[in-house]
Amino acid sequence: MPGARRSTGQSQSVASPKRRRAKPTGERRKKKNGGQEDEDDEMGGAFVVTPAQQKHLRACMVCSFVQIHQRFLSEGCPNCEAHLGMVGAPEVVEECTSPVYEGLISIVDPANSWVAKWNRLDGFAPGVYAVKVVGMLSEDRLMQLEENGVRYFPRDGSGNSTTD
Repeated sequence: MPGARRSTGQSQSVASPKRRRAKPTGERRKKKNGGQEDEDDEMGGAFVVTPAQQKHLRACMVCSFVQIHQRFLSEGCPNCEAHLGMVGAPEVVEECTSPVYEGLISIVDPANSWVAKWNRLDGFAPGVYAVKVVGMLSEDRLMQLEENGVRYFPRDGSGNSTTD
């Protein structure tokens, strides 16, 4: 029959050749140039959080980035590490992050996202952010941020900047 396809025992895709199949985060793929392997890491180190780990999620009080407590300890905040120094410092993680937050926003392209601009997240790393973060930074931390040239916007919904 014209137009009929013979089954070869393998599934065939009829999708447009321009469409790419989504790959799970962290899956390795081979590049066409020389067969070298490369991490498929478009989300800047995206990771999966299991339901059991959700109680360990915390939000940075400076930028509202959300990740598990252990990841703050091992890698710091992707936006604030240079100013806060969370890596290997559990007391800094406890002081600068909060387990109490409201809402979540996932941002893939912060530079082109109107949601990121509206929430003052443009220019930050792609990832998951809290809409509101409950908690206050200490005066020492606020002075440290100001000395580093970081303009701090409270993420608790008050909307007041400490450095106007």
